[in-house]
Amino acid sequence: MGDLIMLSLGLASFAVTVQPHLERNDKGGDVTVTEGVLTSPLPRVCPRCGGVMDVHDHQEVLVQDIPLRLRVHLLRVRKTVCQCRECGHSRSQEVPFQAKGHRMTRMMEQVLMHELNGSRTIKEVSARYAVHPNSVKDIDRRRLERRFAERKPRPCRYLGVDEFLLHRGHQYATVFLDLESGDVLYCTEGKDKETVYRFLQFVGEKWMKGVQAVAMDMNAPYDSAFRERCPHVRIAYDFFHLVKLGNDSMLTRLRRRRQRELLESGDEQSYRLYKGCRFIVLSDRSTLQKRDQAAREHNDEVCRGIRDGSLPGNTPRRRADRERRLDRLLAANEDLYRCYFLMDQLKAAFRSPPRNAHAVRQSFLQWIAFALQSGVPEAIQFASTVENHLDGIVNAVILGLSTGKVEGTNNMIKTTRRMAYGFHDTQYFFWKIMENSRKPYGHWKSPKILH
Repeated sequence: MGDLIMLSLGLASFAVTVQPHLERNDKGGDVTVTEGVLTSPLPRVCPRCGGVMDVHDHQEVLVQDIPLRLRVHLLRVRKTVCQCRECGHSRSQEVPFQAKGHRMTRMMEQVLMHELNGSRTIKEVSARYAVHPNSVKDIDRRRLERRFAERKPRPCRYLGVDEFLLHRGHQYATVFLDLESGDVLYCTEGKDKETVYRFLQFVGEKWMKGVQAVAMDMNAPYDSAFRERCPHVRIAYDFFHLVKLGNDSMLTRLRRRRQRELLESGDEQSYRLYKGCRFIVLSDRSTLQKRDQAAREHNDEVCRGIRDGSLPGNTPRRRADRERRLDRLLAANEDLYRCYFLMDQLKAAFRSPPRNAHAVRQSFLQWIAFALQSGVPEAIQFASTVENHLDGIVNAVILGLSTGKVEGTNNMIKTTRRMAYGFHDTQYFFWKIMENSRKPYGHWKSPKILH
């Protein structure tokens, strides 16, 4: 049994003297203990003065190995201590199979790394192998440092950049993503121009020459930093953020302004028309039609259930008048009708198939002209914003770029933080994000199917 343990587990220079047996630990649990001595050469020359070293004492040290017999396996290693005749410097035998900085074998360290490379958290690995969480985290941190620190990412053509919440109290960080592979390339604290400068310094000028475009929302610091340091990179503004900005700048502001006017004038009946209509105003007509159809089908099922007695008579029904309420709102406010029409035209301009830059630019210039002719203050203000960011909008349509993968990565970041109940080590958190973005999706097959 001793030779089997020594050969299979890679315990070099370890001679088993007592076969594996059960012992009771301090917490009252049973552990498997194997006793042995080191057969590695003794230190005979003093590293300080070069004198002769003699055997002085013997020590025992416990080193944790991979589980044996489904229990924690400890190696009680007996090693020799030598002392110099001249200066009195003492030195003990080195345990060749012990992991650096931890009381565990290298095989145990490799097993923990394999577990951490999967989807298990530090808490889960610590509980499964009875290793202190601080030791597990230290092993995981060194593993991630060797993988990501000071290692430049692979070349990419399209970048995505966005900020995410790092800590409470409006502390943000910035993530840089390869839009083609979905890999997180770099994370850093802050959301200003300095974050872009740190990323450019990390990847280098030569690496940035292969980047053709970067997708982002209308973040002025990111935009100006890339234009200043990398003028050859084309800026592409995301469609979702532009539509959200248009909804907030035109429809929401106009609706609130009209509500205040009606409330101040005392027109209570018209004021109630605008109450609870935020979702209706911001939704497409096709979305409202689908929701109304789903509500009508649900109400029909409720009615059938009430007739056959399977449901009580007071079962609530859903409202199925969203499209009709939208028509009443648009008929009651001409300015709201114009802004709603402009938002439909803006979405259609984005969704149109890309032809060439000149044709796409002309379509958006035509939209800007319509918005200026509408006479609505909210539409005129938003039209100036679109005109100032027209180059990035045209690039997004021509190249077909968006920050969809970046938003999905932000969701993954929230999940990573929630699974760990927060991170105190910011750099370790960034490395975990970079690793999780590279994990492939599993396509599992049934073990009953043999090919």
